[in-house]
Amino acid sequence: MKSRLLCVLSALTLTVSGCSLLPIETDVKEGFVRIKNQYDNTPNRNESIFLFCHNQRVIEHQTNREYPAGQHNLWVMVNVADTVHNSAGREAVVNFNVDLPAGKKYILNGQMLDQNAEMAVWIEDFDNAEVVSPIVKTSLKNPSLVPYQLRKKQCESSSV
Repeated sequence: MKSRLLCVLSALTLTVSGCSLLPIETDVKEGFVRIKNQYDNTPNRNESIFLFCHNQRVIEHQTNREYPAGQHNLWVMVNVADTVHNSAGREAVVNFNVDLPAGKKYILNGQMLDQNAEMAVWIEDFDNAEVVSPIVKTSLKNPSLVPYQLRKKQCESSSV
């Protein structure tokens, strides 16, 4: 009986402490903004819109992060892959110069304009869907063998 009680108590303790360790943050730190990346995976298509710079260095994918509020120069990668035909996908790079007021959450968003050819990309307020950046139309192209130095230079000019 004691061992059963001990097992139940241990499981309950692990469950409660495990959930408390998750990085669930609902409020944005004072003087900061949170930028969320967008990943939309459907049975036919995978779309990702994400910041590809962090600490002014190139990264593959990143989690949602908080940055100091104010004027930002952001480099955004767009990847679209057709999962039905198992294609390599198409990509584009977009640059935003935008002022982001403190205490808000923003999400990178986009809409396909032409089947695998053109996409509109923007930054919007996460809570009310208000567009806070210019809407940039960009052509999606086959992944290029862009030298790492170009991406590195773009990230060095980034504010994040």
